[in-house]
Amino acid sequence: MNGLLARLGLIYPVHLLRREWVPFFRREIRAVDYLRQSELILYQQNKFNKLLITAYNNNNYYKTILTQIGFNELFDNSLSHIDKIPFLTKQIVREQGICKHNLWFGVDQRTTSGSTGMPLTFFKDRLATAYMEAVQNHAYSWHAIDVGDPQGRFWGLPTGKKQLIAKFKDLLKNRVRLSAFDTTDDSMFDFYKQLLKFSPRYFYGYPSLILEFARFLRREKLSLESVPLRLIIGTGELLYQREKDELQNLLSVKYAGEYGCSEIGVIGFDCPQGKMHVMSSNVIVEIVDASGNPVPAGVEGDIVVTELHARHFPFIRYCLGDRGKFDIESCSCGRSLPILNISGGRKDDYILTPDGRKVYDAILAYTLKKGIVKFQATQDGYNHLTVSVVVDSLYNDEVELQYIAELKNKISNDINIDFIKVADIEREPSGKLRYFKQTVN
Repeated sequence: MNGLLARLGLIYPVHLLRREWVPFFRREIRAVDYLRQSELILYQQNKFNKLLITAYNNNNYYKTILTQIGFNELFDNSLSHIDKIPFLTKQIVREQGICKHNLWFGVDQRTTSGSTGMPLTFFKDRLATAYMEAVQNHAYSWHAIDVGDPQGRFWGLPTGKKQLIAKFKDLLKNRVRLSAFDTTDDSMFDFYKQLLKFSPRYFYGYPSLILEFARFLRREKLSLESVPLRLIIGTGELLYQREKDELQNLLSVKYAGEYGCSEIGVIGFDCPQGKMHVMSSNVIVEIVDASGNPVPAGVEGDIVVTELHARHFPFIRYCLGDRGKFDIESCSCGRSLPILNISGGRKDDYILTPDGRKVYDAILAYTLKKGIVKFQATQDGYNHLTVSVVVDSLYNDEVELQYIAELKNKISNDINIDFIKVADIEREPSGKLRYFKQTVN
């Protein structure tokens, strides 16, 4: 479908019917990109003040919390006192019933993918969903991708009634999908033929799945030259640099990373210069240490996010479990938005050594290259690591012994490492592919 037709004939009318004023919010969001630092602080201060008033009036949990910290006294300069508000976790959301509601309309029920092992059902009001949509649309526009442009989607596909809903949304939003749960050669060839007819302007989805499809095209000597593809947007997984380079080379298209979560939407997005900017028009991002104290730019810590637009169930100082740091340098793209560098992954994405140290799971991707198509490592004890690998013709016993020696040297000589050759690596229920799982108590 033509992008303009999809935008004006389907997507925008549906937003208006839902009272989501996405096109109007985009004007506001666009102006935030180039605000001076003092102006950006003032913008977020005003938004945060309104958010706290809304949370105080509409949510018993936040009313109790804000009363305890003396909300009225802090209101005039609330942003500078944000650290007085306790962190919010998924467990607290469940225990406190923060997302329960008694409304009959104006909210959507959503569920996280559960990739952390802790899926969460929550509700978003129309103001929140409109800003989430507008921010995503705006970020894509940095790369000349407009609302309604044809999309090749690489994502999970639910079953039952939810599958019908997903297919309807794909039709409404002008996209075709390769299911992460069906990646046989026959399915990928069918999707390839579908892409030739559909002519997507960009790919969106799990980077590992897009890379798997790109490798299939190379193996089968299939070309997408007739497809006007101009961008790959990867989300939901961490893509290592060597994989990013391979993907860009295979498809001859630029890659942009998207960082976000189901609860809040897009948090950070790569600009054309390859720097990930915080979407400060809709979120406040903090980087804190293990004690919850803010750390300076350039220092890694835990990522904490606050959404700025929500009437009923705002996520304030929400702990995502991810690690990152702010960049010290500014970006040559000219945007004044903070630059966020995402680290190796979540808190549980560390290899724990027998002597008590923590090693990023990224060391696995940096090491396991020759002869390995896919891998997944599992740690079930401080002294044991199992690496499941899908291999090609370059893999042999000598290569395996070399990998074991390298990993022992980089992780610990006291850890036992076993390699197991498998036909494929099973994806998570969400469709994501996890490189590392740690189950150490």
